[in-house]
Amino acid sequence: SPADYFEFVIDPKSFAKTVENMFHVSFLIKEGFVNLFQDEVNLPALEPTDKALNRTPMSASQTENSPERANQMIMSITMDEWEARILLLL
Repeated sequence: SPADYFEFVIDPKSFAKTVENMFHVSFLIKEGFVNLFQDEVNLPALEPTDKALNRTPMSASQTENSPERANQMIMSITMDEWEARILLLL
């Protein structure tokens, strides 16, 4: 099921680990294991793909050429933003 991007990557005890998690998630998206999309309130969310779940896609068009395939984004976070997100997650 979909997961909130920030809840997934933020480590409330370590800003450095949060940045590392963001880096690793970017490769999961690039390799097609995770789809990145905007949820109903336009925040980034993640969901596993058929590839991640070891399932065969319904058709070849649903992989490389599909608009639902992994999106990528540039995400930055400052320590102040990280601290504010921690308060929102608690």
